[in-house]
Amino acid sequence: MKNSTANTNSGTPLASHRQGPQASLNFLAHPGLILSVCSPPERTEEEEVAEKSALLEKTFESMSQGISVYDADLKLVAFNQQYIDLTDFPPGFMRLGMSYEEIARFKAERGDYGPGDVDEHVRKRVLARRARKPNRKVRTLPNGRVSLYRRHVLPGGGYVAIFTDITERKRAEQQIAKKSALLETTFETMSQGIIVYDKDLRVTAFNQKYADLYGYPPGFIRLGMPIEKITRFKAQRGDYGPVADLEELVRERARARRQGEIAKRERIGLGGTEIVVSRDAMPDGGYVTTLTDITEIKRAEEALRESEARFRAVVDNSPTKIHIKDAEGRYILVNPEAERLFGFTDEEVRGKTSYDIFPKEVADAFTAHDRAVMESGETVEEEEQFTCEDGEHTYLTVKFPVADGRGGIS
Repeated sequence: MKNSTANTNSGTPLASHRQGPQASLNFLAHPGLILSVCSPPERTEEEEVAEKSALLEKTFESMSQGISVYDADLKLVAFNQQYIDLTDFPPGFMRLGMSYEEIARFKAERGDYGPGDVDEHVRKRVLARRARKPNRKVRTLPNGRVSLYRRHVLPGGGYVAIFTDITERKRAEQQIAKKSALLETTFETMSQGIIVYDKDLRVTAFNQKYADLYGYPPGFIRLGMPIEKITRFKAQRGDYGPVADLEELVRERARARRQGEIAKRERIGLGGTEIVVSRDAMPDGGYVTTLTDITEIKRAEEALRESEARFRAVVDNSPTKIHIKDAEGRYILVNPEAERLFGFTDEEVRGKTSYDIFPKEVADAFTAHDRAVMESGETVEEEEQFTCEDGEHTYLTVKFPVADGRGGIS
């Protein structure tokens, strides 16, 4: 921008000239003010083509995919370094102008196409490319890498081959598949029945044990099934007892589940079995229901109670003094005959040692005999003397270890 002292008419051009490759145009913009506008240097068509070619080549080489381009005569007209790396060609092997047949023969001889006649492998692949049909498939290369191969036909003949390295993705998919198979196997072999509902209260997962424990007909439970349908089936079967309004019950139970009113734990009886039902809400909505069949546990508990009752009846009615101690020498059971002899009740001596009940010399003798049994693990017979209210007594005592079920002595 320049200032001028010339007094000229507004809008009248003053000068126009070129200096070298850069053109300059001066004109009067306002009385006393001259503007100078310069245009950029003109570029030749060759320079523009060269710039675009350089940009294209840089883009071509920076792509993560391997690319090769063939003309209508199946001659190689372009490729990038990623293509060489992915296909594991030796340095200097790829050349512009080489035929696809030469490349296919190299790969056939290397074993890329598996066993068979090399010429036949080459012939089939050349014919496939002359057929001008697109293709897409996953290939495992000799170097162990896995690539996604895509062939796109060009309008004027020839084609573009694009190789994408998907090795890591395939490994991840394989790991996911293994974990999914393991999870499914674990899910189906669990002793509990499990069903999972999403936030919309639709079934997203369940195992066969769940269907068996609830006694559903084969094929009744399906993924995507709404909880209302399951509730309706159970109500019609009588699981909830007499129902005045079936649809109202279905709506109310669904409403309670949606609002998080879930009974965390309950016991139900189904067809002679006793089941513990546990429900746990999930962070993103929905919940998991777990069914545990405790029928056998309850039967075992009942059998144990009956066994203990029989054992206690024998012990309590035996004319022989019987007592049981734990591994630390504490009394855990004393029968009525022993109570009469000791002068203490079962409750009074339970949890105490001989030193809490008898004089030290008597307790020492009892403890020594107890230790001999514990150390030998065998039955021991000993004469034991101690003084009671009616005088001194001598007993032939038989002591033996009691196994704890784990091979130890309790």
